Amino acid sequence: MSVKATCLLLLLQGLILAMANTLNYSKSPAGEAQFASQLFGQLAKSQSGRNIVLSPSSIRTGLALAYLGAEGSTADELKLGLGLEGAGKSEVAEKLAQLLAKGQWEKASGDEDGPKLKNANRIFVAQRFKLAQAYQDLVSKNFAAAAENVNFTQNADTAKRINSWVEEQTHQQIKDLIAPDSLDADTSAILVNAIYFKADWQSSFPDYATYDRDFVNHGGRKVSVDTMSQEDYFRFGELPELKAKVVELPYTGTDIVFLNLLPQEEQGLAKSMDQVEGRVQLPNQFDSMSSAAAWRSESLA
Repeated sequence: MSVKATCLLLLLQGLILAMANTLNYSKSPAGEAQFASQLFGQLAKSQSGRNIVLSPSSIRTGLALAYLGAEGSTADELKLGLGLEGAGKSEVAEKLAQLLAKGQWEKASGDEDGPKLKNANRIFVAQRFKLAQAYQDLVSKNFAAAAENVNFTQNADTAKRINSWVEEQTHQQIKDLIAPDSLDADTSAILVNAIYFKADWQSSFPDYATYDRDFVNHGGRKVSVDTMSQEDYFRFGELPELKAKVVELPYTGTDIVFLNLLPQEEQGLAKSMDQVEGRVQLPNQFDSMSSAAAWRSESLA
């Protein structure tokens, strides 16, 4: 396995172990939202001053597949760090499957123009290993995840095989995910999760309302960027615990929303993110916003 791939795996493993050591999910809301806020907090510390783009759902699903094949202390730490619920592996898999079932709109609705959400998983395992049939049955039944033996020594062919599957699942939006030089004879397995989402804004941004505006980045430097804007009624709230404002932008035909969190202070992002990391329970804050906030006209920039 390449140094880059090894570092990535060690980073994720270290983050999950750190979360397992600091969280007590029996006394706090378990699940994907809590995992997402904790993971973001850990990454924000390690990547201070940099932009962060991540999919907690993809990471959690991929590592859940690893948990289902793990034993002993490794399994215990993964279960705690991922905030997985259930007495045993079968129950954990069933609960996760219920969440993933929401990601099959593409199959359920034949509307080509409607919203699409697809969640796909696959496990690529070195030929020298044979997966237990019980594990294959568990992930196939609950995750629709196929396990496939590949020859990692033929790195170019195997990378092409994996990348072709990813391209197909994401409608050609993600290409060349795996570099051939990241695979070698030491590679044991690759867990791949692909999420594809496409939907229209419920309230679209008109092309004529895009302007150059100043944006202040980390460190206080101003840069000019193309900024979309519109005026409409949106769900809006103020979160004093985070020293931030929040607004929801809904998509057409789905309950998925684009949630925007904006610090009230120009350089207040770091302080707001410190609050996001565990000390403020985001789902509770947003529920309060939804029930108490008035619908009002906001100019989104």
